[in-house]
Amino acid sequence: MLRWSPSLLLVVVALLGAGRVSAQGVDSNRLILSRDRNVEVLLVEEKAYAGASHTLGWLYYDDLVSRGYVDIGNPDDPNDDVLIDVEGNGIPDFHEDLYNLNPDRGYIGEATRCIPERIFFHRRAETGDVLRLREPELLTGGCTSATSYSPNGGPKRWPDGVPDYPERPVGAVVGQRVRDATDLVDASGNFRPGAVPGLLDAYFSDRGVFPHVPNLLEPDDSQNGHMGLGNIILLSADDDANLCPGSPAVECLTPRLASRGPGQPASVGPIWDLSSALDGLPDYKASAFGPDGRVIAGRDVTAAIDEEDRRVSLGTVTGGREIVFFLVTYLEHEYDGATDACFLSAVTPEGRYQCELWGHGDINVFFSKTILNLDLHQSVSTDRVTTVNPSSTWLTPTGYSRLQSREYGKVQIVESFEMDAWSYQQRTPHVLMLAPMESTDTWVMTWEDLTAGGDRSFNDLTLLIRGVGLEPTVTRLEHQGGPIIEGEPTFFTAYVTDVPGVPLTTGSVSFYVNGDFVTAQDVDGAGTATVDLTFFPMGEHHVSAEFGGIDNVYSWSTSEELLVVAEPGDGGSMPDAGQPDGGPRDAGTPDAGGFDAGPQDAGAPDSGPIDAGEEPDAGDGGGTTPEPDAGDDGGTTPEPDAGDGGGTTPEPDAGDGGGTTPEPDAGDGGGTTPEPDAGDGGGTTPEPEPDAGDGDAGTTPDAGTEDAGPSDPNGPSEPELPGPRDLTVTGWGCGATDASSASFVMLALWVGVSFLRTRRKKLD
Repeated sequence: MLRWSPSLLLVVVALLGAGRVSAQGVDSNRLILSRDRNVEVLLVEEKAYAGASHTLGWLYYDDLVSRGYVDIGNPDDPNDDVLIDVEGNGIPDFHEDLYNLNPDRGYIGEATRCIPERIFFHRRAETGDVLRLREPELLTGGCTSATSYSPNGGPKRWPDGVPDYPERPVGAVVGQRVRDATDLVDASGNFRPGAVPGLLDAYFSDRGVFPHVPNLLEPDDSQNGHMGLGNIILLSADDDANLCPGSPAVECLTPRLASRGPGQPASVGPIWDLSSALDGLPDYKASAFGPDGRVIAGRDVTAAIDEEDRRVSLGTVTGGREIVFFLVTYLEHEYDGATDACFLSAVTPEGRYQCELWGHGDINVFFSKTILNLDLHQSVSTDRVTTVNPSSTWLTPTGYSRLQSREYGKVQIVESFEMDAWSYQQRTPHVLMLAPMESTDTWVMTWEDLTAGGDRSFNDLTLLIRGVGLEPTVTRLEHQGGPIIEGEPTFFTAYVTDVPGVPLTTGSVSFYVNGDFVTAQDVDGAGTATVDLTFFPMGEHHVSAEFGGIDNVYSWSTSEELLVVAEPGDGGSMPDAGQPDGGPRDAGTPDAGGFDAGPQDAGAPDSGPIDAGEEPDAGDGGGTTPEPDAGDDGGTTPEPDAGDGGGTTPEPDAGDGGGTTPEPDAGDGGGTTPEPDAGDGGGTTPEPEPDAGDGDAGTTPDAGTEDAGPSDPNGPSEPELPGPRDLTVTGWGCGATDASSASFVMLALWVGVSFLRTRRKKLD
């Protein structure tokens, strides 16, 4: 049973913010968890294959704000924030520090790799100002190589003939490809003998904890000058058949060695490419590393890769703080619509941004928050970069298949609306995200790993993120047991827990019969909700319970349906499920009814003389206050059965003068086969009594006839023979008949009772 929950919709809206997304699409430009959560990431598919690899991480957006990189605009609009440029040179400070581009801002890290620094000067096209800048060491091979800056040589990557792109612009460019370091690689882009590890670790590096990851995105460490803001999820998202160092060199820029702890250089390993299987498992021992990207004490980073490496923990992510994912890519951007990155942009006469200082190289960084990206969206007619159908055109067949497998929690993507990737401030988006309605605590995240949108596939890297939405719940429904009788209430209990089994003590459970809502009940302190349900007509019914969730915390969940069968009542033709008369015609002693609790003959013929005393009921010659039970000379309180001297408080049995409401079965002592004389306390053959409860024994629906005995006060002393109104019980329920087979009477009574039942609330 699939129902939209208001709490689910509320969380989705909160996640979406002001971004342009559809239905369950998640706006990657504002990712905020409602509370502290333990989050984990699973690699679903890496589609880059040979010649490409990635490092995945995340950071808190407010760390960028507090560091002075971002000016928050409208708090309700995640896309109008502005990257701050303190120096006023046109290059955002965040981008300068990411690549250590501005020598006047110091160095994010211990010190520059190249001494002397590789300084160049760039004249701004708009103002004519001359900027003093440093060649980015992440885009530089050997320190003694020729300068990579060219005032008119950019962009070096520009796709000619791409529809909706402008004419190839002209601008300055800085940076090198891995292929340009001819002492590191040969003409095919493969490592030269002896280049690993020395030149590999030294070239295209700002040093730090991981040579080829920007120091600003590393975990805080003395090796990055305690300026690192990032957290590492996957040191390498590689999942292909290649094995470094035999792969193309650019792919092998992914971290090769690992650090044992803060301040310790990367020296453990090598950790890269321990597997050539394409199985959704990272090609390194991911489970041996903590959320800071360092080795967990006692773990072997060279151990065989197995299932435990599929899930990678981010640790506890603080609720209420916006998070941003980043992807460091190691690949040659030579495909489809890819261009160089852009360090410095200028406004064109057409009012659009175009780059005047391009960044050329194979180490690029993309962010889930679009305005942080360095590459420009080049299409001139629309800000929409791509449109996908989540359930059919978004992922590869392998991606869909893996998500639906047991290892990934059988995630089904059923959404078929269009999901768009939008450009903001003309920066290129690189992430699409979805919160599947069938898996409320997960995000599916995909990346486009080429600059300027590349081939617009947005499935080069597919990830499943757990613990980010509404925490899943489990609702279990149980019936109290026993038969379910048509028209009679029966109890059902719903048990609500989280996935580990901890009861949830707030929220409400709705109960459904045959798909229709019946009632709702709040859960109690034990996480249960109990209701009584009545079923009509008899036959099969489907019962289910649905927990409505808790806003921003827990998702709704539905129990499995219980199939119940309502059976017909088997207790008789009357509502009290008793026999028609509960005994023979003389079902009690003469004073067994309230009318004559002490008849004129007070106990005759079985209780003593015809006139056993002066009082009407006496039976007791002592002249004492008469007891209710005529003919009993024990003086005790009468039992509900006339003539029984048991002395207990009378039960509500027909003919009892206590004035209480009669029990359902008049004259029947609990469903057993009646004795010949229900009022004979001695077990002897009963004597006929004048009136065994006339006027009470059967006027109410308590399974007795209107006259359960003769009216003759001096009847025969031996058991009488059946007469036309004597009911001799021959069975239970509708099959119980008398000597005259009063089936028509029973049928009429049954019809009447059925009419009364139909006035109850019907569940169908």
